[in-house]
Amino acid sequence: MLTGLALLIGLLAVLGAAALPLARRAAGARLVHGLTALAGLGLVAGGIGGLLDGPAVLDLPFGPPWGPARLALDPLSAWFLMPLGLSVGCAALFALGGVHGPVAPRLLVPWPLFVAAMALTILAADGFTLLLGFEAMSLASWALVAHDHARAENREAARIYLGFAGYGGLALVLAFGVLAGGAGDVAFAALRDAPPEGARAAAVLALVLAGAGSKAGIAP
Repeated sequence: MLTGLALLIGLLAVLGAAALPLARRAAGARLVHGLTALAGLGLVAGGIGGLLDGPAVLDLPFGPPWGPARLALDPLSAWFLMPLGLSVGCAALFALGGVHGPVAPRLLVPWPLFVAAMALTILAADGFTLLLGFEAMSLASWALVAHDHARAENREAARIYLGFAGYGGLALVLAFGVLAGGAGDVAFAALRDAPPEGARAAAVLALVLAGAGSKAGIAP
């Protein structure tokens, strides 16, 4: 099941690249939205399968110098995959019904990439993979916010969003740095075996709240 989800994320990334020429025709735009809707169903199926099959870990064929990027499907990530897949499927179907002509590539291309990044973030099993998904998600959603760049308020919103996304990513990098200093690794399994205590725990909590909180819109 986890291998299938990894392939689905890869196919969504390929679909994002293919959306550039497809956006020039209404049929191509409908194809992108239709396939993204099917991908949403795939994410729901992956979540259900994860709950039924039990935990699984998968090493990806790329990663940082210290080891491969890694995905994990456990009950927590499986539960999060299901609402993600449902919301993606509904959004893609809604967009599919609104396609009556060519779609601007800057609106169509980031959409499958955004979905792929969200799934990657949920399935991440180490700090590197989570940050990769988190930053890809930030860039894709920034492109979606900025697509109507002719309007000054959209440009301003995109600048604010990108600034807070960069701030949130930096805070999470620092959080993983503090965690890795005690565990000697950024893999979640290693981090769980060496939980921070005292001042390190307080620093990690503050950095995670700042990083994830800014992404969630907690402040300002």
